[in-house]
Amino acid sequence: MNRSEIVALMIAKELERFDHPSINKDSTNVKLSRNKENPDKCELEVRLYDKEGAYVLEDHGMEPYYVVPGLLFSVSEKGSKVCIERVYVKPEYRGNDLGTEVVRCFELAATLARARVICLDADLETKAGDYWKTKHGFAYREDTNPNYMEKDLILN
Repeated sequence: MNRSEIVALMIAKELERFDHPSINKDSTNVKLSRNKENPDKCELEVRLYDKEGAYVLEDHGMEPYYVVPGLLFSVSEKGSKVCIERVYVKPEYRGNDLGTEVVRCFELAATLARARVICLDADLETKAGDYWKTKHGFAYREDTNPNYMEKDLILN
């Protein structure tokens, strides 16, 4: 097991414990998968359900047989870099900080697992970068990709 897998497993354990008034904690499902092209990269797909069993995230169909999950994280660079790939909460579940709280859980778990950097691609059309900058302390860091944002994770 490589360092990225260890960090991903540590984060997965914390995400499995995630609790929020909008969800049924016992139905939370975290799936860890290894990237076939890059053995140092792992992905964590998180599935959250409300108290009635309804799925609260918004998946995105890419091809006839491929769906990008509504909540997806990745771990790479020997566990030192973690990324928020997607956080899409269905409109009817927005406004109660569900997305914010799951990101905070992921960030805390990544910090405890000794990851050094957390990153994401902010949607420029929706001005998501402003949200990530003001609410979560992210900053634009890369000239080649105007959407790319990072935040250093430092354990005090």
